[in-house]
Amino acid sequence: MTNRDGQYKILSKALCRKVSPHLNKILHCDQFAGIKNRHMSTASISTFAVLNHIKDHDIQAQLISFDIKSALRLAKK
Repeated sequence: MTNRDGQYKILSKALCRKVSPHLNKILHCDQFAGIKNRHMSTASISTFAVLNHIKDHDIQAQLISFDIKSALRLAKK
């Protein structure tokens, strides 16, 4: 690890500690990743609840799904 990497890591952790207590106030309740006590499994459950609601109420809708992991992998190339 270079000196610059160490400095970045320290700065990143300091900013994270300052901002993280406020994330629940800033981010929408449907956003899950990276927020303490919010889990991606909850996001999946919410997605299925929306799909069931659409089906149960015969609502015409379109579903768009994004593979964020693949998108980030491509962006790093």
